[in-house]
Amino acid sequence: MKFIKQYISITAGYILLMTVLSGLLFIVSSCEEEPGPPVITNVRTPDPATADSTVEKAFPGDFIVIQGENLEGVTHVYFNNVEAYFNRIYVTNTNIIVQIPSEIPLKGIDPSVPNEIRVVTPQGEATYSFKFLSPQPSINFLFFDVPASVDTNIFIYGSNFYEVLGVTFMINDQQIEVQDYDIHDYSIISFRLPDGAQYDGKVMVITESGSDTLDFIPNPPPVITGVSRDLTVIGDTFTIYGRDFRSIDKVIFPGGIEVDQSKLTINELKTEIVLIMPYAPATGDLKVIRGDIEAVYPDFNDRSLVLYDFDGIGNWVWHWDTTSTFSSGDMTAGNRKFYRFASTCPANGGWYDEGANGIAISAWPNIPSATPIEKLALSININAMMPWTDGWIEISFLENSYGYKLQPYLTSEVPVNKWITYTIPLKSFTGMSYVTYADIRALAVDNAFLVYINGDSAVPFDYDFCWDDLRFVVLE
Repeated sequence: MKFIKQYISITAGYILLMTVLSGLLFIVSSCEEEPGPPVITNVRTPDPATADSTVEKAFPGDFIVIQGENLEGVTHVYFNNVEAYFNRIYVTNTNIIVQIPSEIPLKGIDPSVPNEIRVVTPQGEATYSFKFLSPQPSINFLFFDVPASVDTNIFIYGSNFYEVLGVTFMINDQQIEVQDYDIHDYSIISFRLPDGAQYDGKVMVITESGSDTLDFIPNPPPVITGVSRDLTVIGDTFTIYGRDFRSIDKVIFPGGIEVDQSKLTINELKTEIVLIMPYAPATGDLKVIRGDIEAVYPDFNDRSLVLYDFDGIGNWVWHWDTTSTFSSGDMTAGNRKFYRFASTCPANGGWYDEGANGIAISAWPNIPSATPIEKLALSININAMMPWTDGWIEISFLENSYGYKLQPYLTSEVPVNKWITYTIPLKSFTGMSYVTYADIRALAVDNAFLVYINGDSAVPFDYDFCWDDLRFVVLE
């Protein structure tokens, strides 16, 4: 009996021990398998140097680190209710590295947007208030009656005027705030000029996303910011872009060619001057004149990057069509001289067929050898003298090895008897694997550069084109 009692006692102890151990294992197992709901404590940037700092706002497209607890099982991450892609490699129990989607709605545009981050796991979800910034503001120009004085209506034209915090003037180191202003379509801010701001200084628009500043002059001079065509075409509609084109007396082109105010059309905002090009000017300063004040656009009609202009630059090597002619003096079709060709392209014609036209260039402009191909383009002025509906004009290097087929009629109707500038980035050329301008220059053989008309039509087709100002363009 003593043995049985001892056995029962030992057995009972063993069962009790196993029960306790099972309970502990269950508790441990439960802790490992059932984490709590997610918690977001803060947001920081991915930069390890700022790991201890917290950010409260960011732009769409920025990478951020969501920090908190129980994040490892995350299944979804939302920014303003737009789901974001995330890579689980960059997820731990306390961190999620994720990029804010660029297409999320913004509170500056839609006040109902929640401005929050939401993280979802099998155990629940967590939200966190966070400010997503609209694009930074940009001031383009100011419009007002001159000279500006106190209470003059001022209009600031620009873009991204979202969540505006204020409009201020800086006059002689003194900051003057605009107390009352209106915002129109997030692109115009209107107000009355406050007392003390009627002097030369600067105006600033401040938003949640940043600020932009522009010079403020009560009686501003005209300013030229650009032109519709850097190389001129006689008889073409030409536009000068800028601001404060008020009471303009005349426009002077290089070489002293003048267009007086009677032939100028100026838009209501005084930002554009439109005229008809009268002559082919020299290279130099384009000027807009108001009294004794002038605005200057330097190096207008700069022909230093021209390959061929049929007016002295470049070398004409060959053409097949005997009806092609040089032209000059036509006010509606070019500047001084251009090349006009009209013929019939044969069915499935190649550059070697009668009816094809071509030029070869052996003179290359002086562009820095290390200029990347991505920064270069080729431009040409073309005037289609009849509807352009078939074939193509091919621009190529090294006898068709690296080329681009120009077929603008595939996307829109090409106007007849109107000069149009076509610009083709070199990176768009077929087979263009070169890195710098020096690589292109290395192709400088007799037929290093070809332009020709071609076709793959099953039937012949007629064409009639004028060409001018074949040139390189250095892109921004």
